[in-house]
Amino acid sequence: MRKSLRKVTRHLREVARHPRTASAAYIYRSRIKWERTFLSRKVILFERHAGIGDIICTFPAVLALRQKFPETKLVYSTWKRFRPIVEMGKVADLVVEMDWSERTPKVAARDYDLIFRPWLEGEVSKGLPHVHLVDDFCRTLGVQPNSRQPRLYVPRAAAKAMKRKMARHRVAGVPVVGVHVGPSWAVKEWTTSGWNELVALLTRELGCRVIQLGAEVHTARGPQDVLRCRGAEDWVGRLTLADLVAAIYQLDVLIGIDSGLLHIAGAVGTPCVGLFGPLDPTLRLPVETPSRAVVSSVPCLGCHHRTPIAHWQDGCPNSIACMSEISAQEVTKACRELLESSRGERNREMESSAV
Repeated sequence: MRKSLRKVTRHLREVARHPRTASAAYIYRSRIKWERTFLSRKVILFERHAGIGDIICTFPAVLALRQKFPETKLVYSTWKRFRPIVEMGKVADLVVEMDWSERTPKVAARDYDLIFRPWLEGEVSKGLPHVHLVDDFCRTLGVQPNSRQPRLYVPRAAAKAMKRKMARHRVAGVPVVGVHVGPSWAVKEWTTSGWNELVALLTRELGCRVIQLGAEVHTARGPQDVLRCRGAEDWVGRLTLADLVAAIYQLDVLIGIDSGLLHIAGAVGTPCVGLFGPLDPTLRLPVETPSRAVVSSVPCLGCHHRTPIAHWQDGCPNSIACMSEISAQEVTKACRELLESSRGERNREMESSAV
C-alpha cells in the first residue's frame, strides 16, 4: 500500500512540474496497461529512432512481425518529428513519439510483452554479408516479408491540396522534376556547381520544371544552411511531412543524394535518380520502384562497406572524390531514361490511384 502511495505521489509531483508531458505520458501508458490487463492482449513495442530512410525500410519487417504475432497490439516508437511517416506507412496499431526533451517518457519497457530494437550490420558488425537495408532489418528480426518494397499512403487532404498546387506546373505535358541536395553527411553530398549545372541541363535539354525539396535541418545536427539551386523553384522547408510526401508522389522524377527522400519516392512509386559515392546504391535504392543510380569511376567507390571503413561522415582521405566527380550530364541522362520509360505508365497510375 505504501509503495503504491509513493508511486502516486511521485507521479503527481511530476505532473505539477511538467503538466503537459507528464499527463500525455500517463494517458498513453494507461492505454497500454488497459490493453494488457483488461483486454488480456499482448503488446509488442518496435523502436527505431533514426532518419526517414531507415524508418521506411523497417516497414516490411514490421508488417512481417504483425503476421507472426497476429493477436497482439503493435506499437511503433520513433522520433516525434517523424511520427507522420510511420502513420502514413500504416504498419502499426499505435505510433508513439519519442522526444528526449520530455522529462516523463511515454515508453517504459515493463509495459510491453515483447520489445524489438533492431541493430543493423553497419551498426553492430557481426561479419555478415552486406544486404539491402530492407533485408538487413528482416534478417535482424528473423522474419520474411511478403513484399520487400515499403509503402507510404498519402493522406487524402494532403494529396488533393498538393494536386492543386502542382496543377500550374503540369502544362502541356511538361515534366516536373524534384531535386534534393541535402543536408546530409558531407560524404554523401554533391557539389554546388554540379547541382546548378544539372538544373540548367534539365531545363534546357529536357524542358523540365524543377522544384527543390527538402528541409533546413539535419537529422542529427539540427538546423543547417542548404544551398539553393539556380533555376529551381524553392520549396525547401516550406512543407509539412505529409505535404512533402504528397509532393514527391506528384513528381515525374525525383533526383537526390542518398537520403530519406529517395526512400519516400520508392514508397509512393515515383521514379528516382540517386547520386551515390561511399555507399553501394544496390543496397539502398528502392527494390521495386523504377530507379537509376549515378556513380563516379573512382577506385575507392563504396568505401563505406569495407573493413575498416575508409571515410568518416564529414570527410575522407580522398576529398570525397566519389561524389565530386559525378557528372551532371550522366545525371541528366539517367533522368531522361526514366522519363521516357515511365511517363505513360506513371500518368495512368496517378489518374487511377485512390489515396
